[in-house]
Amino acid sequence: MVGQYAVDLASFEQLALPVLTDVVNKKHKTICIIDEIGKMELFSQSFIHAVQKTLDCDTAFIFGTIPVAKGKPLLLVEEIKNRADVRIFNITRENRDAIMQEIVTAIQDCCK
Repeated sequence: MVGQYAVDLASFEQLALPVLTDVVNKKHKTICIIDEIGKMELFSQSFIHAVQKTLDCDTAFIFGTIPVAKGKPLLLVEEIKNRADVRIFNITRENRDAIMQEIVTAIQDCCK
């Protein structure tokens, strides 16, 4: 349980793991969108390993969301934030419209 939510690991893994495996096995550049890499998702060790493998893949580019720490830091989230090949966009209500073009440009740069 995460708060009031139950975590159905089997269903989550059945959906997420084949997608991440497919991204890693592609020979061409691929953008993978993960919404989100957070507390519930991190109950799955298989998901953690699949995300790490995808992050290490030269042809995979992850566009994902991670939570802002509100207590005990999440290990995988901290690892992601500390990677040299990761770019973090802090989106707020105040900047969410203005930052969109910067994010679009970053995604386009991944495809070059």
